[in-house]
Amino acid sequence: LYTNLSVSNSTGFLGGDDWNNKGRLIDSDITNSASWSAILLGSSWIEARDLNASGANAFPAGYYAGMVINDLDLVSLGASVRITTYLDNTEQESQTFSSLLSTLLDNGGRRRVGFITTKSFNRIRLTVNAGVTLIFTINAFYAEVFKPCPGPEPVCNVTTALNRTTYAAVIEPSRTGLSGISIGTLANPDRVVNSDPNDFATISLNVGVLASGSISVRNLADTYPAGYFAGFDISSSTLLGLNLLGNVTIQTYLNGTLRQTVSSNNLLLDVPLLSGSSRQTIGFITNQSFNEIRLTLNQPVGVSLGSTQVYNAVVKRFCAGPALDCNTSTSVVSPIYPVVVNANRTGIDGLACVGCSIDNTERVINANSTDFASVVLVAGVGISGSVSIQDPLTDYAAGTFAGFDIENTSLVSADILNGLTIRTYLNGVLRETKSGLNDLISVSTSLLTDDGRRTVGFITTQSFDEVRITLSNTVSVNLGTTRIYKLVLKRFCEVILECNQTYFLKEP
Repeated sequence: LYTNLSVSNSTGFLGGDDWNNKGRLIDSDITNSASWSAILLGSSWIEARDLNASGANAFPAGYYAGMVINDLDLVSLGASVRITTYLDNTEQESQTFSSLLSTLLDNGGRRRVGFITTKSFNRIRLTVNAGVTLIFTINAFYAEVFKPCPGPEPVCNVTTALNRTTYAAVIEPSRTGLSGISIGTLANPDRVVNSDPNDFATISLNVGVLASGSISVRNLADTYPAGYFAGFDISSSTLLGLNLLGNVTIQTYLNGTLRQTVSSNNLLLDVPLLSGSSRQTIGFITNQSFNEIRLTLNQPVGVSLGSTQVYNAVVKRFCAGPALDCNTSTSVVSPIYPVVVNANRTGIDGLACVGCSIDNTERVINANSTDFASVVLVAGVGISGSVSIQDPLTDYAAGTFAGFDIENTSLVSADILNGLTIRTYLNGVLRETKSGLNDLISVSTSLLTDDGRRTVGFITTQSFDEVRITLSNTVSVNLGTTRIYKLVLKRFCEVILECNQTYFLKEP
């Protein structure tokens, strides 16, 4: 891209150049490198300068500036590297890296060291300070800049990946890495911000150690307002669905300042970017603006998280759905409605249960009418499984039917109702609870595909924005496997009858 570059470096004790092949820093081959063999407590630098970027043509503040170097364990070496920017002959700003555990590793064993500038510049300098190790070699492949440009506004109620080149998304090196040395690996983090939806970074933490691994994605050009969903699209080789949430923390930042931290079951589940049984989108609805999202996996002692694949950082702009049609059962699904799965009220409760599970809860909110979550409850009393669906923008009025479209082919409707409870909430506060044969209505509706599928719920007497279904084993009934298809709402409207007309009592 650039044809007017220069390279320079510090001179050694004998007056010669410290760096070998320094011209490789600015040639057209990004796989070769300049190199310096560091000696005990020595120091040396190399820099690239764009001769065209002077004065008003300099790279402006807000660009990323850095170098790509070889993979070094700076901690063990007792060494450090520093990136410094200059504007002509004036030093602008500098950042030192004493551990490369927090910087980007690619497939070739190379790492990025750099930062997001706050001042204009036209020179990028790499300074290496050797430690107590007698000798090691550092390779500098190239200097790089990244120009951020605003991306499009996310589509309503659609999970949007923060990928280049649509968005100015970069890995934030200061908040990406592992919590210590020799505790695991973080591979290919730059794949989290590339344009391939099937590419992923991998966080692997060693068995039996107290450890954590983080990936942080920053949008250099856009700030998202409060009320957006912020999260990650991930999958795990060992923990699926709700089992993974207890080990996850997601944080948001604005220009490097921490904004919010949400952990464990306080997170929400959303529709994954791509279908797949092992992929899930987790995050939370923000109450402060942000331009960076950080995922941290926390591994307790004695627990192995295995390998976790991180596909994308995601955002979602919520928009209210249409008003419910009169006297018509409506499946409340994304992207028509801004619905999410509230993990805090979703899961298995009660006694330890071998063989009990809830799978694919995010399918309850997708638009595929044949998709479902599976709740498996084996024989036993005091065990329940729940799924809770929340609309963060709409308060549904009292008098609305609230229920779920469910199926259990081994039981008749009365048996299902015996072990069923449906609750409504408003802003996280319980509103109403209805259970069993006396309170719930089991009806066949136009949503049915066969006789084993029922829409079960009740007519509310208070407003609500969240509906939870709980299936429980009773003394006489083993619920086995129940499919939960969708949240179903129905707004009732009065029909004015005209004289001498016959009306069929049929929906709608």
